[in-house]
Amino acid sequence: MSKKISIPLQHLSLSLTLFCTGTFCFSCDGESQVDGEVIYVPSSMTGSDMGDFLDQGEQMNPLDMESPDDLLTLTIRAIDPLSGQGVSGLTLTLAAGEVGDSVEDEQLSTDQSGTASIRLAPLSDYEVIINGEGYSAHHLFGSLGESDATQISFVSPDTLTAQVFSALGTSPDPTKGIVVIGLDQPNLAPAVGTRADLSSDYEKSFTLGSFGPSEGNEVISGGGGFVSFANVSPGEAIVSVEPKMAERCAVFPRNESSEYTLPVYAGEVSVMAFICQPLP
Repeated sequence: MSKKISIPLQHLSLSLTLFCTGTFCFSCDGESQVDGEVIYVPSSMTGSDMGDFLDQGEQMNPLDMESPDDLLTLTIRAIDPLSGQGVSGLTLTLAAGEVGDSVEDEQLSTDQSGTASIRLAPLSDYEVIINGEGYSAHHLFGSLGESDATQISFVSPDTLTAQVFSALGTSPDPTKGIVVIGLDQPNLAPAVGTRADLSSDYEKSFTLGSFGPSEGNEVISGGGGFVSFANVSPGEAIVSVEPKMAERCAVFPRNESSEYTLPVYAGEVSVMAFICQPLP
């Protein structure tokens, strides 16, 4: 089930959704409750066993019992591309992802380190929208695997974006979008020599190095580990990556697929990352 949610940071520790494993349901849509706490009902239990089971409820810890769909933690850290420091006070909204039951209509914000966390089902493809005053919306995409993950993403203020585009001899077109593709090694060092491309039309591709932006779609030595695409036509775009010889690149954090289709939004930024490493 996909829901659009926002979760307050202070409530994250309470956002674990527990699922009923049996056929009995008492006032909580498929979950049983004892003294306000969710408990699991074993599928092998019969009605005659239920009374004894509920009597033991206070001695049973639901976290010690197996859930059929345990949620994972996706931690996102928003980084200023100039200072390298986390950006606090940005709001995050989960636009797509398998989340189960969740707190709705509340706000999740990055803390002083630029970090916030969301609970997702394993093997989910997700889209997290990052917003803040002075920032165009950044849509962060990825494919979660079977373990918790941390995704670090640059979040560029509109003033910096305008400066970079100006250095390239252009300006942001509000009717077009921007796409940023991270290309890193497992230790997050830039995957130098790796190329990225899009199936959609765009005005320019560029990387950022120590001397500013340079046109091209290949990660260069001494620069950042990402390739950006300016003024991309809105709609779906297929992201493809050409790794160096004897390497492979796959969508972070699941590290399985070598291509990804993402939406491009007018006046907004679409971001995703690949991890590149030597072939086994």
